[in-house]
Amino acid sequence: EPTEAELAYECLLKCMEQLPPANRKLISGYYQNDKRQKVESRKNLAETLGIAQNALRIRAHRIRQTLQHCVEECLEQSAPA
Repeated sequence: EPTEAELAYECLLKCMEQLPPANRKLISGYYQNDKRQKVESRKNLAETLGIAQNALRIRAHRIRQTLQHCVEECLEQSAPA
């Protein structure tokens, strides 16, 4: 039987597939690197999208909220009765 973490990961993958391609690309790029690379990567992503870094953070936050809600619903449906 899969663990809760495995179920959550499967739900996240399903929810990512449901996102519009632009949002999927944005959120994947937003969390792509670590530390200093992350700062540069996010700066470049904002420039590529033609938006301010703060606007990028807001968009990422909204997408993350959508994903979190989707994953929570998926986990509720996957829970044994």
